[in-house]
Amino acid sequence: MAVFRCKMCGGDLEVTEGKSTCICEFCGTEQTLPKVKDDNIGNLFNRANTLRIKAEFDKASAIYEKIIENNEKESEAYWGLILCRYGIEYVEDPKTFQRIPTCHRASYDAVVSDDDFKMAIRYADETQKELYEQQAKQIDVIQKRILSLAQKEEPYDVFICYKETGEDGKRTQDSVIANDIYYQLTQEGYKVFYAAITLEDKLGQDYEPCIFSALNTAKVMLSLGTKPEYFNAVWVKNEWSRFLKLMKKDRSKMLFPCYRDMDAYELPEEFSHLQAQDMSKIGFINDLVRGIKKVIAKKEEKTVIQQVVQQQDSNTNQGVFLQRGNMALEDKEWDKADQFFEEILNQDAQCVEAYLGKWLAKSQCSNFDELIDFYKRKYEEYTTVTLQACQEDKGRIAVSLSQNIIPGVLDENKIKELYQFDLTYISKLSCRCKQKEQELKEISEDKLLGRVKQYASEELKQKIDYMVEEVTKVLEERIEAAKKEDEKHIASIKKEYQAFLEQADEKAKQLKQKMTKQKKREKQDRIHRLLILLIGYLVYSGISLVECDFFRYFVGGDLYMTLVSGLCFIIFVLFSKRDFLILDSVIGFIVSVGIVFIYHMRGEGMFVRNGWIIAYAVGLLFILAITLVLDLRKVTDTDISSEQSEKEKKWKKRKIAILIVDVLVFLIIIIIKVIQG
Repeated sequence: MAVFRCKMCGGDLEVTEGKSTCICEFCGTEQTLPKVKDDNIGNLFNRANTLRIKAEFDKASAIYEKIIENNEKESEAYWGLILCRYGIEYVEDPKTFQRIPTCHRASYDAVVSDDDFKMAIRYADETQKELYEQQAKQIDVIQKRILSLAQKEEPYDVFICYKETGEDGKRTQDSVIANDIYYQLTQEGYKVFYAAITLEDKLGQDYEPCIFSALNTAKVMLSLGTKPEYFNAVWVKNEWSRFLKLMKKDRSKMLFPCYRDMDAYELPEEFSHLQAQDMSKIGFINDLVRGIKKVIAKKEEKTVIQQVVQQQDSNTNQGVFLQRGNMALEDKEWDKADQFFEEILNQDAQCVEAYLGKWLAKSQCSNFDELIDFYKRKYEEYTTVTLQACQEDKGRIAVSLSQNIIPGVLDENKIKELYQFDLTYISKLSCRCKQKEQELKEISEDKLLGRVKQYASEELKQKIDYMVEEVTKVLEERIEAAKKEDEKHIASIKKEYQAFLEQADEKAKQLKQKMTKQKKREKQDRIHRLLILLIGYLVYSGISLVECDFFRYFVGGDLYMTLVSGLCFIIFVLFSKRDFLILDSVIGFIVSVGIVFIYHMRGEGMFVRNGWIIAYAVGLLFILAITLVLDLRKVTDTDISSEQSEKEKKWKKRKIAILIVDVLVFLIIIIIKVIQG
């Protein structure tokens, strides 16, 4: 079984098995115990408890979270989260020697309303529940005292977070730098929290109320450090980590990490999203002051609600309505707040506080800081338009057309298609410009704002002017960002378009060369076919007349067969395609010669008339030689499109059909001749 340590003094506890509470023999404090038997989980509890006692509240909280992930019903882990969240340290009372809680992380939220406290009560047994409730009430009493004292503190503008002394007990270089910054900002009119001076006349128990007030009211925190370990010192980290949590709730707050004699990458990881300042640079303090002025106005007024309350009219009813109206603003009850301020104007038509309150209610803002944020965020969304980055290079396209058009083969449209390019881009610049004009117009024409400025003090007028300047700055930054984005798009498109034009020129040139070669081949094919047609007809006619009486054939009808034979060859040539020309010529020759040969040899032996055989052989060789001379290579077009390929298939089918019909026709003629013979 794990040995648990006391949450108050850190001593080992004597635990009775089966009990959920025990009394520490060292400090005499009764306390709750974890309900675990696993030694590993027990060690995690002891580790978290040790870190909390050392004021390492964030690290301890992470361990308690890990325990809850392992067992979500462990009430002691939830209570541990409560102790870390409120920075509870148990110190010994010198009079009674009892351990009493001290709060280092005060909050406006009561412990009894905390969700983790409710979970602790839910999973605790009756004995534990009684102790949790008793200690929670004790912490809440301390918190109320802290809050009461904090309300008496004047609001701060800047909080300087630093390590005062080193391990040797001597003053650190950080404290010297902090001292210089404190006096510089004080001279500028800011109220600054600087522990060495601000807390010098206060008792230890009054530190937290003052720190709590400064953390909650200050708009800027300066976290100083000359060594990485100084930033992570317990009480230094306690201050800046609390301020970071407040920043998440109040976006008007800003933390400036300031470092020296170290690298910016050595800063705590939590600062990675913040703009750090190098204190070793010349003019650092002046730059820092300018940065602070961007966050808060010089000697910034108290919140609008406090200002309105302080400037209450002596009239009792008016003062009550102002208070009620301000309370309604804090509770975000906008309609109710507007009604209260309207009642004030019914009594005093020149009450600037009432006009200011109505302006806040209309904008649904509780204070002036929220109002500035409201106007900054009002036009965050934007619309876009499609614009053209540059004009089409018509001159270059015209030159390409004049150089590459081939009448009847390569027309203007095909070349223009090569130069089609999307020159458009998406722009939000016009929208941003209109937004600036619109928002500034709305502010200038706002009737409530006009009344506020009409009756406002010089200080309030300066604050309104500061708001307008800040809003204008944000709007101009958006316009500048949109301009840079457009310039980037335009430059990119122009560069891509120039590269595209060069590619298009090359493609147009290649297309012209291709179409020129194609036109030349088609012309050669036509000449080729005409020659084959003419030569074939003459050869076949000559073969038919070899060793025969010309007039007998002319009169007797054998010439008819010669003409039909030649016509057969003509048909094959006309319906052939250039890549099948040799094959078609041979087939046409063989079929035509075969028909004539059969006709002349009918009734006689094959070798009776050898002259016919020699003549037909010579004719065959002659026609093949002519064909080979005119078509020395087999033409294969690798660029044939799918449409051309389909045409090839149709031509092939058509040639086969013609061949079949041709053979059938001549078979019928032969049969008729034999029957007549």
